[in-house]
Amino acid sequence: MTTSAPAPRLRPPVTVIIVVALVYLSGILDIAVGIFTILGRYLPGIEQNGTDQTIVTLIGAASVLIGLFTCAMASGLFRGRHSARIIVTVALTISFLVAIGDLITDPTDLVTKIGDPVLTALIASALWVGGAGRHFARASPAGHSPLGHSPVGHSPVGHSPVGNSPTATKPAAAPIAKP
Repeated sequence: MTTSAPAPRLRPPVTVIIVVALVYLSGILDIAVGIFTILGRYLPGIEQNGTDQTIVTLIGAASVLIGLFTCAMASGLFRGRHSARIIVTVALTISFLVAIGDLITDPTDLVTKIGDPVLTALIASALWVGGAGRHFARASPAGHSPLGHSPVGHSPVGHSPVGNSPTATKPAAAPIAKP
């Protein structure tokens, strides 16, 4: 039984590190906002009948969960996962569209309302061009899917369908006798 040394881990380019830091920051801020939203249920302006408190708590909990998911995606980006890049791009696209919709419906405070979609577009594009694009291409060896699964009909070395040898093959199936 032979074992091969794991491939050396390549350091992500600076653009990916910056994007990962921004995505982590976004996730941490979502978690903090969620916690403060949950605590906000005790503010005097919130009806104490339970319904408003429940809604505020659910919104806060959703924000915390979104923040945790965002942090998980940042971790995947750092490791070069294609699925994380796609999910983050979809999330950023939705955020971009919401920001544009907000800008159209309420064009006050243009500086912050224009800054959000511009920053979102820059982060999303940074994941697909230049060094980041090459990083995600290196992270997935040729012939493997972006999710890390082996292609159909192939087994990774050391994990043959029969036996422990990489050269072992499947025995031929016996013909089925018809009565």
